[in-house]
Amino acid sequence: MNHSFILFFSFLLFPFLRGIDLHETSPKIFSDDVYSDGQHLLLKGHVRVYDALGVMQAYEADLEKKKQGQTLSKLLLKKDVFLSFQDETTLLCDEALIDFISCKGHALSFKRPTFYRSLWKPSKKPFSISSERIDFTFSQNEEKKRTLETLTAYKKVVIRYDEMFHLQCDRAVLANEKLNTFSNASSNCSLTHFDKTIEAKNMQLNLHLQTLEMKIVQGKIPSFVSKNPLLPSWCFFSAKKMIWNDRNHTILLESDVTFSDIMIGSLNTDNKLLLSLQKNPKKPVIQTIQTFGETTLIMKEENSHEIDQLKCFGTLKLDPTTFVLKGNSPQTKGKVLLTNQLLLKKKDTTFYADRLDLKYHLSQGSFKPLSMHLEGNVRFISKDLPFQYGLADEAHYDPKAHEMLFLSKHKKEALFWHKKENYILSADQLLISLDPMTKKEKIEGIGVVRLSSQEKEKLKLHRFFPNAVTLNQETDLP
Repeated sequence: MNHSFILFFSFLLFPFLRGIDLHETSPKIFSDDVYSDGQHLLLKGHVRVYDALGVMQAYEADLEKKKQGQTLSKLLLKKDVFLSFQDETTLLCDEALIDFISCKGHALSFKRPTFYRSLWKPSKKPFSISSERIDFTFSQNEEKKRTLETLTAYKKVVIRYDEMFHLQCDRAVLANEKLNTFSNASSNCSLTHFDKTIEAKNMQLNLHLQTLEMKIVQGKIPSFVSKNPLLPSWCFFSAKKMIWNDRNHTILLESDVTFSDIMIGSLNTDNKLLLSLQKNPKKPVIQTIQTFGETTLIMKEENSHEIDQLKCFGTLKLDPTTFVLKGNSPQTKGKVLLTNQLLLKKKDTTFYADRLDLKYHLSQGSFKPLSMHLEGNVRFISKDLPFQYGLADEAHYDPKAHEMLFLSKHKKEALFWHKKENYILSADQLLISLDPMTKKEKIEGIGVVRLSSQEKEKLKLHRFFPNAVTLNQETDLP
């Protein structure tokens, strides 16, 4: 038989389908050739099946009815199978088996990947899955309309989203507008987005929220700066959790976070690190870096053995466009506790303050600090400065001039204790500089300057250095 006809499941044509109700959702079948053995209906040629699930096409088909009863139970499609579901998604494969009783389907390919494609309507961004095999489930309502529910892809899974996100994994599950990817014990899921490469044990893509969540993640993204335009620099990171929000242009790293860059150094936090990206869909660039909670920043200048360490318990924010790093300590009832002040270690000196501004500049292909400003109950403990302990409202550091200026505000005095010489110096401002000729430190008091051993100064120093400056030691001061 070599002619085209339509099968309406009429019992006059095929007695084994007798008893099926004729309604709008009943399958309609087009084929070139048909054969029947009573239990199966074998179709060949250009096969087209129109069902409540969608339109199914192939060059061979095998229809099977339920063993007890006259209901169509299974449909096996072979050779260039094309499924177009009611939700306007499509599936291409070499062979597909659909079980209408259990509402399950299996699609697999032998020489080419099984391919699923969708156009996500809210964002109008293309989404596709390819793999060796895809299983799917569907539901049927009271009106006998069938809706695709879940897809599970196995082996050599490749996912593309918005033509910019390229995901590879061992298994992927799509359900309720969410895609979950999984890796086996010896591999990771891999994400490529332009120049960015990220690996994780599993990932979740939320098509509705346009977010990508990953666990046990590590990767690299282009740095916001590069010393050589022909050789891009990289930011490397790792975390237990990562959320990429494509709609808000942000990347959030959470728990056990490490982040390193040639400009600022290495960041470590057990809390959160937020990357804000410029709204450039083709090649997003980091706009700001911000951390929340206890964070340690290790800074090392190139061609230098000196390592600075900054610890902040509040927020650190870096703006790469202005090369400014800002640190703020958390407040309790409107005040910063001494134990929550940010801490900066430089050589043998440790500074404490409520706030910090650190400016960088690009010099001879490397980033170096341009200036540092500390504000709010500024303290220092030092082994190499002329004074071992100091207290001021603000402090300014100029690395190029080798100068550090301490100053007080609101008619208060800055205090400096010289433990070895056993005296306290109070002044409106104090400038510590390095003499370019002798290479020795020079101390210059500005404004009202006086030496003191009064009880008021002792109590104030004790308040800000309770573990270092004791009242018993101070009572012996001259």
